[in-house]
Amino acid sequence: MDTETSQRVCEIIAGLLFADGDFHTEEAKFFSRLLARFGLPNDTKVEHIEDATAAITRLRELGATERAETLALLIEAAVADGVVHPAERILIGAVGEELGVAEEVIDARLKLALAKS
Repeated sequence: MDTETSQRVCEIIAGLLFADGDFHTEEAKFFSRLLARFGLPNDTKVEHIEDATAAITRLRELGATERAETLALLIEAAVADGVVHPAERILIGAVGEELGVAEEVIDARLKLALAKS
């Protein structure tokens, strides 16, 4: 994934991490690992896109593989602090709907991710 695409994905993920109005220690650690995974410096400035409509617009700029990866990362990010906040679930639901993923599938993936965290 190129730097620009990585940045776009990180903006969507950052939006989810800030969606509950608090940036927990575990969420910060997750985001640091995400930046490292994408080869971005830890001090990379990333705009956080909390609005679901804006996140969908940003998501549409990505290829199919990156879209699917973004959904998986959103799920990982949502469970980073051990709690899926309703605002996080709304954002994940909007992305899932955009990608044609059923609510039941999203809920099952969240439940599995929570059990692993």
